[in-house]
Amino acid sequence: ERERERERERERENKRKKKEEQVRENREYNKEQKQRLLVINRLLPILIE
Repeated sequence: ERERERERERERENKRKKKEEQVRENREYNKEQKQRLLVINRLLPILIE
């Protein structure tokens, strides 16, 4: 019984770590997208002229 509990605890911990990793990757991706948008917003007016 204790062994099963430990196993469940490990699974929960792994899920949590996985989620954290996912969140980190998403933040990184969002930052990159934001940078791209900033560049595009600076360039567009120039291209339109």
